[in-house]
Amino acid sequence: MHEAIRAFGDELRGGGIGLFYYSGHALQVRGRNYLLPVRAMIEREDELVYRTVDVGAVLDKMESARNRVNIAILDACRSNPSGREFRTVATGLAVMDAPVNTLIAFATAPGRGSQRRDWEARPVHAAPDRRAGNPRPAP
Repeated sequence: MHEAIRAFGDELRGGGIGLFYYSGHALQVRGRNYLLPVRAMIEREDELVYRTVDVGAVLDKMESARNRVNIAILDACRSNPSGREFRTVATGLAVMDAPVNTLIAFATAPGRGSQRRDWEARPVHAAPDRRAGNPRPAP
């Protein structure tokens, strides 16, 4: 995943508009937001930051590309898919300061959670599906 983020940042340096879209699970730990890769095996709380991706790393790559516009869409449910309870995981994602020329779009307000059952009903999720030719109507 980290290699993919590096490659993403390298591609952005070519100019244009940077767009990062993430749909999946994300967690807030100690005021930072982390994306959970599909196959992340997080058994213990102290492993969480090492087996996930810090959203700040993605934003840093976007900022260093110096594009005129960058957009990050975080369509993430804020629940731990393993079902484990970790004491440092807060509800929802943390407020983030967007780098210069960057827009960050969240599926819910900072600090607010959304559960998996709400996922398909969100317009930010339905729109990319329609554009990709998915015949399923938007809810």
